[in-house]
Amino acid sequence: MDTVRSRRLPLLLLALCLLTSMGLALLSLPAGAAQGSGCQTTGGVTIYYNNAGHTHEVGRYTSSCQGVCTGSGAITPYYDVMNFVCPPPPTEP
Repeated sequence: MDTVRSRRLPLLLLALCLLTSMGLALLSLPAGAAQGSGCQTTGGVTIYYNNAGHTHEVGRYTSSCQGVCTGSGAITPYYDVMNFVCPPPPTEP
């Protein structure tokens, strides 16, 4: 009986560590651009290309300062990001 319990504790601790690290990894994702969207930044334009030499543009996505992502085209590993300056949020009087 003690051997069953002694085996469960390390497995439970391992599962807890894995779940904690997965949760921390999800929390560390950028908050601005929606994950899985074509936007790589908040407040900028992401231009995707067909190859590492950036020969042909194949997609273009724009993210507003509020994080709204719009655009079209292919999403590839080859891209450039051009950020623009977002105004600071209004302050309450």
